[in-house]
Formats: sequence, structure tokens, C-alpha cells
Amino acid sequence: MTTNPKLTPSQFHFMRSASLSYLIMMILGISVMYLYHGNFAESFRWNWDQAQWITALKCVGISLGFSFGIHYLFEGWFGGYRQLMNLMVEILGPCSFLGAFYLAFLSGFGEEILFRGAIQPFIGLVPASILFGLVHLGPDGKPNAWSLAAGLMGLILGYIYQQTSSLWLVATTHMIINFISILKLRRLYHQRNLSEWKVDSE
Repeated sequence: MTTNPKLTPSQFHFMRSASLSYLIMMILGISVMYLYHGNFAESFRWNWDQAQWITALKCVGISLGFSFGIHYLFEGWFGGYRQLMNLMVEILGPCSFLGAFYLAFLSGFGEEILFRGAIQPFIGLVPASILFGLVHLGPDGKPNAWSLAAGLMGLILGYIYQQTSSLWLVATTHMIINFISILKLRRLYHQRNLSEWKVDSE
């Protein structure tokens, strides 16, 4: 057993496809915000006073608690959610610490720039959140519990953006959630490998 296994071809393909997808989201979102909304620079301005920092910390705390609360409940309620978790363990489990941060950064900022910064001002909070859930499909290409969880999380992040007009806040929060989630998948992956290695060595 190795503690830092190399990515398989399928895992490498996933990382490459995910990187391309999130970069496209980021470019599209920036283009729409800059050309149509004219709010790109304003959304990334960071000159908060003490009260705004306190509000930001509260928003991050609420989002983290809501996200991991949903994860805990859905993992117990939905078999499909657990199956998807197992699949993600196999795909993202070998990811390095730096790779986890890279994916979390791209996904957090790419999705928030597109869905919250570019799309939400056009169609509104609820439709943008539903759309956000629908792009998080299961392996069979159909909406499932993961789609519902993503939609609910999109609703929370979208509301925060609507109230604060800060993409820094929602994108950083999204990045933190994804980073912690990927590290959890990484820990589960190594635990499973260790268990299999112990069985094989007996």
C-alpha cells in the first residue's frame, strides 16, 4: 500500500475535465459580469469595516454548518447519496493536499462567479439555485439527492450574495466547503486502503 498513490487514467481524466469546466465557468461568468452587469470589480472589492467582517464570519459559519448538516442528514437518508460519495472517494480520494486546494479553489470561484455573479442577477435567486442544483447531476445524468443538496446550498450562498454583493464572501465560503469535503474523501480513501492492506496481509 502507498500513502500517496498515483492517479489512474480515469482519475487524471476527471481532474483535467473538471479543471476545464471550472475555467470555462469562470471565463463566462467574468465576461457576463463585466460586459452586461458592470459589477465585476465592485463584487470583488474588499474594503470592509469591522461590522462587515463580523457579518462575513457569521455568513461563513452558517453556510458551513448548513452544508455539513445537509451532508450528514442526506448520507443517512439517501442510498443514492452514499453511492455517489463512494464514487467520489474513488475518484478524488488519491488527490494530494495541494490538488484538493486547487480543485476547491477552481470549483468555488468558477461556480460562484457564473451562478451567483452572472446568472442570478438575470433570473433571480430561486431559479439560479434550481439551475445550480440541476448541473450537479448523478452519474446516470439524472437529478438526485446530491442535486437537491447543491440546490439548497446554492439558495444559501445566493441569499448571502444578494444581501452583501460580495463574491469574495460566497466564493471563499464555497471553496472552504469543497476543500474540507475533498480532504474528507481523501481520508476515507486512505482508511479504506489501509483496511484492505491489513486484510491482505493477514
